Amino acid sequence: MRTLIGRFYDVARPLLAMTILGLSPVVATAQEVDETTRSALFLVENSTRTDPDGRHSEAITALRKLHDPALAPLFDWLARSQNPSQKIHGLLGLAECSQEQELDLVRMAAIDNPAMQAEILSAAMDNDLLPPHQAQQLVNWPDMDSAVKTLVAARLVRDRQFSDVDLLLDAAQSENLARKGLAGLLLMQLERPEGLEVLLALDEHKDTQHDDVRLMLLETAVRYQFHRVAPWATKVCTEPGVDSRVGLLALKASIRFGAPRGANIWKNRFATTSDPADRTRLALLALGLAPYVDRGFFKPLEADTDPLIHQIGQAGRAIASNHQVDIEVIRLIELHHPMVNRWALSYAERDAQAGDAQVILLGMIMAYDDAQKVNPREASASVISATRKLCTHHPTAAASYLRPILADPRTDPGLTQGILQGLLRCRASEAEPVIAGLTPPSEMATHNLWIVLLARCTLPMTQTQTDVLKLLVRGGGGLDVTLRLQAAWSYLKRTGQTNAALTRVLDG
Repeated sequence: MRTLIGRFYDVARPLLAMTILGLSPVVATAQEVDETTRSALFLVENSTRTDPDGRHSEAITALRKLHDPALAPLFDWLARSQNPSQKIHGLLGLAECSQEQELDLVRMAAIDNPAMQAEILSAAMDNDLLPPHQAQQLVNWPDMDSAVKTLVAARLVRDRQFSDVDLLLDAAQSENLARKGLAGLLLMQLERPEGLEVLLALDEHKDTQHDDVRLMLLETAVRYQFHRVAPWATKVCTEPGVDSRVGLLALKASIRFGAPRGANIWKNRFATTSDPADRTRLALLALGLAPYVDRGFFKPLEADTDPLIHQIGQAGRAIASNHQVDIEVIRLIELHHPMVNRWALSYAERDAQAGDAQVILLGMIMAYDDAQKVNPREASASVISATRKLCTHHPTAAASYLRPILADPRTDPGLTQGILQGLLRCRASEAEPVIAGLTPPSEMATHNLWIVLLARCTLPMTQTQTDVLKLLVRGGGGLDVTLRLQAAWSYLKRTGQTNAALTRVLDG
């Protein structure tokens, strides 16, 4: 039998929550419901409009992140738009909310603008929305622009599924430096001598964009693991007067892919450089190579007296030897260096073993209390990113680690907000186990984020929580437009109004 206090709390809870949020505890009227729906419709409709400052792009991106099949009619409408930005968002949105997670190639073929096709395909490849069989179809398509085919060929060369060398030989004759350079890079990876010839000619080119093209090619080589680029990368990094961005990335590629001289070039530069910024850049470059070099590579860093460089050496040695990785990386994170944080996020996602990755990501979250004293914005950004990666790649661990933090009333509101912001960047199905059954926080800004997240999930909402959601949709609570838009769509979905809303928005 419920106690009197328990029954009182059930009754008082809505009033307490409304008081905490600074709202009047009144019952929603039919007029207020209409106002909420009108606000939601306005937000969704406004996301389909373009504006010079790009806010429409942020709004559509917010809807794309929901991965909701119910939004397919909206993305279909955008995909049929003559506006390039809308069309791109529409095609990507359709792919992201589809079961197949693939682009609609029929729509792609109907686009008569190669530059737009290239932009869509680049984004699709970056987001794993173009599987190999689709890439092969595009390369074999008779009417597809050869420049677009060259772009897609990079994916097939990486997967060792490309054989149309004539396509690349033709592209290597192009006057367009980027297309010509990419063809050279791919030919080199295919062990064709023409590839190195193209890249060497690019080095001598006087075009003002030639360094930007070389930077793009080196980034592509590192990302797609085009290991045969090593000799060219070694030449570029030793080029007199080379742009520092290009030189550092070339040195990274040289070492990453085992060029005989690469490691010695790095060691000589570190030993002869006295500038603190240059030494830190070289140390961070070495750290990014830790999974691919031997532990001895880090001896000069371990012997350094600078605390940051010394700990980079310790962490690098641990990764290279696969021993106490989590301990040394956590010690490095505790130095609160922005570039280290970005490296740690990337390492945890791409290279670390699952157990190490989970500890590192949790460590970044738990470092918030001290980190926010050094750089509040960077501390918050790290929590958001670490939470998203933990929840996306290690959902069971995310629920296990994050629930106690969210349930603890002593947790700093800034940390709770960072975690909620990270969860809002995940799929609702990934975030739901983290918050299911927990008591929402009372602090107003944090509570508002919780309500938006809760509304996106399939978890039940109390009448009080629904009232707060309505308020947020109508503009209360100080949410940015992207979160308010997600709240609006969630409200329409929970009230069974999505079909009617899309009909009104798209036909109006």
